Amino acid sequence: MKLALGTLQSGGPFSFYPDADKTAFKSVIREALKNGITTFDSAYSYSDAETILSSVLKEQHIDRDDVEIIDKVLPLPSLERKVETSLRRLNSSYIDDLLIHWPPEEDKELYIALKTLEKLKEEEKILHIGVSNFSLSLIKKISLDFEIELIERPYSLLWTREAEETLLVAKGRMRCAFYAPLCFGLLSGRYRKREDLKDSRAFLPFFSAPSYLPLLDMLISLSAKYSVAPVVLSLAFALNSKADIVIVGARDKDQFDTLLKSLALKIDSEDVEKLTLLSENINKEVNTSSPYGHTWRG
Repeated sequence: MKLALGTLQSGGPFSFYPDADKTAFKSVIREALKNGITTFDSAYSYSDAETILSSVLKEQHIDRDDVEIIDKVLPLPSLERKVETSLRRLNSSYIDDLLIHWPPEEDKELYIALKTLEKLKEEEKILHIGVSNFSLSLIKKISLDFEIELIERPYSLLWTREAEETLLVAKGRMRCAFYAPLCFGLLSGRYRKREDLKDSRAFLPFFSAPSYLPLLDMLISLSAKYSVAPVVLSLAFALNSKADIVIVGARDKDQFDTLLKSLALKIDSEDVEKLTLLSENINKEVNTSSPYGHTWRG
């Protein structure tokens, strides 16, 4: 299991955190490197995230080959142009893992994009091809014609749906990365109703689930038992999965230092069972195929 740092928290118009402090986020990257984290997840659409990441790597005199960068891009329009832009932002001649961020609507567009990624791999501009936010049926379908080496899907106490099936699809063929282990901050325990949020997270589907508040209450109670913050327990739960990589983000150094405590936390099996039961209830109650409230493309 490898813990990776996500860069969505660096801000930008496509982030839940448009007012993020970019200087504070640089300190998060420094702290990650200091603690031996060398895998970073970013995207073309994450505003300045790629540039911020590359600037800190340069400042810290980190050899490019000593870090793994997972990057994501929407295939339309002009996938190759976006990849060239990302390479410039990252100040790198290659991207370790390039993922299609979300699948296009039409199979023709998807297959053109995957063929373009194969071309970029032959040119050594990318080392591995992957997909993000794809349904399992679509992953199985494209895997018949393309070598998919990394899949990235959401996973947290609030969203364990298809986790085991995802790991089975990936087993022996591709690596699996789980993202959003804190479910966009909902597992901090601070947001008990939609009105507690002033951004687009208020539209996430979990607030209507009858088991949402019982899970938060259980999470807060068990966190007190282990003398940790709810986010630490939540991340430890995700790290207990069999994914190859778990991607977590933080907005500042203090948040990140708190999250690092999850690496040493061992949750008793009976407590894992309690949390799993409530998690399974929520997944039955939330009638969507993704944690965003919409349907994955099949």
